[in-house]
Amino acid sequence: MPIVQSQGVPQSIWVPTYGTVYTGSMICVDMSTIADTTAFIQFPVAAGALNITNYDVPFGAVIGNNMRRPVSTAGQQYLAYVSPHDSTTEYVGQDGNFVKGAREPMVKATLIDATTIMKTELVVDAPGTPITEVTVTAGSTSGVLATTGACDVITVDGYATIYFRTGLCAGTYRKLDSASTTAHTWNLPTYADTVIGDKAVVVNVNMFGLSLVQLAATYCNCFDIDDGVATNSLGIDTIRLNLEKGQEWVEFRWNISNFFHWTDRTAAT
Repeated sequence: MPIVQSQGVPQSIWVPTYGTVYTGSMICVDMSTIADTTAFIQFPVAAGALNITNYDVPFGAVIGNNMRRPVSTAGQQYLAYVSPHDSTTEYVGQDGNFVKGAREPMVKATLIDATTIMKTELVVDAPGTPITEVTVTAGSTSGVLATTGACDVITVDGYATIYFRTGLCAGTYRKLDSASTTAHTWNLPTYADTVIGDKAVVVNVNMFGLSLVQLAATYCNCFDIDDGVATNSLGIDTIRLNLEKGQEWVEFRWNISNFFHWTDRTAAT
C-alpha cells in the first residue's frame, strides 16, 4: 500500500518532476536547492529530528504519471526524468494548462495539507517486507510488561507500540515506555496476564498522536519501522494504527511541523 489519501475526494493536479519519482510517494519543492529548482522532486527520507536538515514540505501524493509505457522495479512503478529537449521518450496524457505533446515528465498528485488524512503500510526496509512477529519468552502477572524475542529495532521511549496477536491479550495495543528490542514495558495494564508463547509485534509508531517515522529508502512510499528514528525522523499524527497480520498500516496526518519551510524552524522531540 503506497501513501494515499484515506478519506474524501481529493483534488489532483499534474506537475512537472525532476529525478526519479515512485507512485505512492510524496512530492515537494527541493528547499535545500531552491534557487536551482527546476520542478517537483520526490519527498526524500528525513534528515535530522523532525526533518530539520531537509526542511522540505510535502505538497501532494503521487497517484500516477504520464509515461505511455509504465515502468517498474520490484513491483514499484516509477517515472525517471529525461530532458524534454529533443526527447524521444513518450510522455502522454497530462492535463491542465501544460502543452500537450511536449514530452515532459509529469506526475499526477493529490494535494495535501496538515489536515489531510493519509494512509500507508508499515514495512521492514522496503515495500512487501512484513514486520517481524515475536514470541513472548517471559510473561507477567501485572499486565504491564513482557520479554520477547528481538523485534526489528530498538524502541523509542514514548513513541512505540506493542500489539498482541495471540493469547489472552490478543487484539490489545499498548503504548510503550521502554527502549529495547526485547524488554517491553507500558503503563496501562492489559486485561489478562502476558504469557510465554504469546505472539506480538512491536513498532516505533505511536498508537495515537505524535509519532516519529522514517520513509523507506529509494521508494519513499511507505514507512520503514526498521529505522530507529532517534536521529532522523518525520513527524506524523497517528489517527489509527493497525498491526493485524498481513494488514500492517497506519492512518495519519502529516504533523504541522512538516509545513514550516524555513531553515531555522525548531525541532522538538
